[in-house]
Amino acid sequence: MAEDDGILDSRFETEASDVEHLLSVMDIDELEEFATLLMVLFMRPVVVEEVWDAESEAPCLEIILAGDAHSIGTTYEFPTSVLQLVGGSIETAAELGPYDSATHQDAAHELSGLDRHALVGVLQRALGHVRLLLMSDQD
Repeated sequence: MAEDDGILDSRFETEASDVEHLLSVMDIDELEEFATLLMVLFMRPVVVEEVWDAESEAPCLEIILAGDAHSIGTTYEFPTSVLQLVGGSIETAAELGPYDSATHQDAAHELSGLDRHALVGVLQRALGHVRLLLMSDQD
């Protein structure tokens, strides 16, 4: 079986046409929940915002990852998938280095070595953590 054969979780591969579609595919209600997913993955503060791209005259998604010394924001045009957003964020996090080098390992380095199937597994676990966090916030 080739590396890309087999069934992957469609939530992470589906190309969403806009923010609402992305949230619907992920079965989450707000962008903050997606930001929380990225925080769990990268062990650092993350901001996710819908922004307007004046050039393409279309809504985009901006993901801002915090570093020890500075933050980097990257804008992603739709259509895009969670795997594409996470892939781009892995590159950004690698550029920033570990968030708190004294206490955390470099999550971007660990994630960058994963194949698609392993990355989807990590995303499934992270989404499970987000769901548990949301349930505990409701109490």
